[in-house]
Amino acid sequence: MLFGKGNKVRFIHTGEEGVIISLMDNNMYQVLTLDGVTIPAFAGDLERIRPEENYSTVKGKLIRIQKKTPRTDIPLPNIQYELLKSEGILLGFVPVKRDDGSTQRYVVYLINATRLDALFDIKITTKDKTIIKKNGVLAASQVTRLVDMLADTLSDNPKVEASCRESSTAGLSDWKTKSLRLKPKQFFSRHRTAPLLGVSAFVYNIFEDFDKTEKEESLKSYTKKKLAQKEVDQPYENPATVYSDVKKWTLDDIQSFAEFPTDLDLHIENLTEDYASWDNARILNFQMTNFENYIDKAVLLGIPRVFVIHGIGKGVLKNNINTILSRLKREGSIQSFSNDFHPKYGNGATEVVILST
Repeated sequence: MLFGKGNKVRFIHTGEEGVIISLMDNNMYQVLTLDGVTIPAFAGDLERIRPEENYSTVKGKLIRIQKKTPRTDIPLPNIQYELLKSEGILLGFVPVKRDDGSTQRYVVYLINATRLDALFDIKITTKDKTIIKKNGVLAASQVTRLVDMLADTLSDNPKVEASCRESSTAGLSDWKTKSLRLKPKQFFSRHRTAPLLGVSAFVYNIFEDFDKTEKEESLKSYTKKKLAQKEVDQPYENPATVYSDVKKWTLDDIQSFAEFPTDLDLHIENLTEDYASWDNARILNFQMTNFENYIDKAVLLGIPRVFVIHGIGKGVLKNNINTILSRLKREGSIQSFSNDFHPKYGNGATEVVILST
């Protein structure tokens, strides 16, 4: 589980409570306890405390604030992660569990993970009823809670109809519209950390290119027209390989470089839908094959840096990846790699630097 600075947590084995005050290396955190003691702890030894619990700091110590009436709703999560790049307008379904671990309902959020304010109109319906119908303005880098949806509703394949347009000082843009069905199989394959919310959720990107401006699009078009010739004689220097002659950039090279994804998510549900009957060894082998193909192509194209998302878990996948990267570093194929905390990926990703910048 990922934690951010200010998260209220409980030590799983002792029950002691506190607040995360800083992030450390190796998936560790500094926790300030109620007694004013600072304790380093691994993420696996911590759990989030209930959202209705609250604390205040007095002379360097944490004091629990008791509320007279316990809250029964789930408050809007604190936005704890910086928006590094636009991800569009998204729907996030945050699961709420029963005591037995099964999902009772989903809290549905509309997420504006862009740098533009957005006007929105959204409706979620089943064959028999309207679950939510709402419109309004959602500011840049903000979220709004839409509705609580019972988990059983997924079996009815709810329909989402959404419209969105930019609201800025330049005026209003044209409406973008999207319609989709929430089907259980695809729904459960969309598990990830929701942007801005910073919690585990099932996420749909409904308007991925919401804040792509006409200027950006025209620049991309211009680059393709001017640079993507059949062959461009240009020295190609990659520190990963020593060439005895000059490499010629082709149209395919340029397009491959421009379209190459700078991150690879190795969670098995993002790689294939046919893994249900696989054992752990086969899953690991499939993940490593995808990783090796990806990093080989990144080195070949000279991509400056990439992120490999492996999650935290028991560290088996991460250790196998590090073994391959250590060999590539010795061979001079990559410059460096690190597993440091990242605002977007937390401790669940490895950054690989291929070209120095």
